[in-house]
Amino acid sequence: MPDTPTGRRSNDALTELAERVEKLCRVYGRNDQLADLLTAAGADDLLRQVIELMASGDRPLDGMTDLLDQLDAAATNFGLHGLTRPDRTWSPLPGVRTPRAAPPLRVCPLRWCTRAEESAASCALVDRPLTLLP
Repeated sequence: MPDTPTGRRSNDALTELAERVEKLCRVYGRNDQLADLLTAAGADDLLRQVIELMASGDRPLDGMTDLLDQLDAAATNFGLHGLTRPDRTWSPLPGVRTPRAAPPLRVCPLRWCTRAEESAASCALVDRPLTLLP
């Protein structure tokens, strides 16, 4: 992850890492196919390490970035591209839609990703419910 001249991580790099964890969590939580594919690709240990790092309470950002890079490489070698890389989508400029009141949101219980849901959901990677924001 690139450092700024002061040695601190840039907000862009932190956001990118959080987006990558979010995408992995969403894909992993859909069904058991991802775990099966990663096992077939020989990358199940990498997935286990990502989950253990998330649950540990430590925040070694370089370590998580390295693990996600390795997981992406293993998945790509198996034909699964962009496993942890967020898809970029188009959205209209501000003011194009009528604003609505912000609903209560639930967010990553470990604050590793950018996931936000309006309804009850859980983090599939650490098997914990998303945290309700006040």
